[in-house]
Amino acid sequence: MFSRFRYLFSDSTFLVGFSLISIACIYTLFFLGQLMYSGDSIPPANYRYHLTVTLISIFMNFPLLLLILLRPSIISNRYVRLLTLIFVLAPAVAGQAVYKEPEISRLATIVALGLGTIFLYDPTTEARFALISYIILAFINILIAHPLHDAIAYLESTPLTHGPVNELIFKLSNAVLIGVILHVFNQTRRSQRALLDLQSRQLLEIQKLREEAEAARVRAEERLAEIETLRARENRMTHQLELTARYESLMRTQYGKPLADFLRALLESLQDDLGFVAGLAYQVKDGAYEVVAAYALPQYVGRSFSGGLLETATALKEPYLVAASVGRMVSLPSLATLQPKYVLYLPVYADVTGGGVIAVLELLLLRAPDKEKVELIGALLPRLGSYLWMQQVGLQA
Repeated sequence: MFSRFRYLFSDSTFLVGFSLISIACIYTLFFLGQLMYSGDSIPPANYRYHLTVTLISIFMNFPLLLLILLRPSIISNRYVRLLTLIFVLAPAVAGQAVYKEPEISRLATIVALGLGTIFLYDPTTEARFALISYIILAFINILIAHPLHDAIAYLESTPLTHGPVNELIFKLSNAVLIGVILHVFNQTRRSQRALLDLQSRQLLEIQKLREEAEAARVRAEERLAEIETLRARENRMTHQLELTARYESLMRTQYGKPLADFLRALLESLQDDLGFVAGLAYQVKDGAYEVVAAYALPQYVGRSFSGGLLETATALKEPYLVAASVGRMVSLPSLATLQPKYVLYLPVYADVTGGGVIAVLELLLLRAPDKEKVELIGALLPRLGSYLWMQQVGLQA
């Protein structure tokens, strides 16, 4: 039970509303006691007025106080808070209207109304409602206390209402209310400071989490790059093994056959891999290059050529890709009709002592070939050349 009320009093809205209505109830009881004790010395008109106002205040304030204690959440309703302000200030405003000399300063009620409005309403979500309520209540108070006062006021001052005891009680009530407001203000400042500290810690934690997430992302990307590299390497090895197996099979099936037959079968197999439109296979003979096999260009078989790009490919001993030469196409009209964009030279050489370049393949392409596939085929050229060299040595023996 104690912890529940401790929690409730930590809420500034509840604390201000409860304090206002409690002060009003205590002041009403005190005034009722004075009225009963000193009733004979008060003029009948004053007595009837104060008794009526006191009873009305009791029937207004005490049920509201009981309701707030039993149902604390009701104070979150903005209309209940507005009703609290009205119930607390109504007796004072009534006194300003009926007494020729007001028992409570007109300025005091305006200030109390303003402070109550400020501390009972949230400026971020209820500012408009609070401002409208304050303007309406302040206007009614000013209207009653000034323009209508002379027409309404009919009671003279009495020691009960304007004496030192009543003034002391009023000042004590104000002091308590100001103390509550200062407590609420300090509590709000502490809450804001705690909230700022919490937000700072949360921002630091968020920043730390972001840095950790960024580091994890970088590690994940590095890991993914490693996986992609390994996958590419694995795919390359798989393709290399497949190509090696195919060309090993070609060498086995063509074993013992003439060089021209092997090179023709080699061109057909390479066409499946590189997709060229035509190709020539040259055998190197005494510095000249004789066409011994062809793909799609049978009319060039038996013709010999020398120099140029064939010699360059022979010297490089590796795949050599060049743009199609206009001069070469003009000298070979049949090639010009194919309109190739690139020419790929593949020197087939034996990587053994006494070996050398045995044949050069000239492949005509409409687009650049896959670089990785060319590299894989280039790695097989020494194996193919060694195979042909061994066949030639076997035939010579």
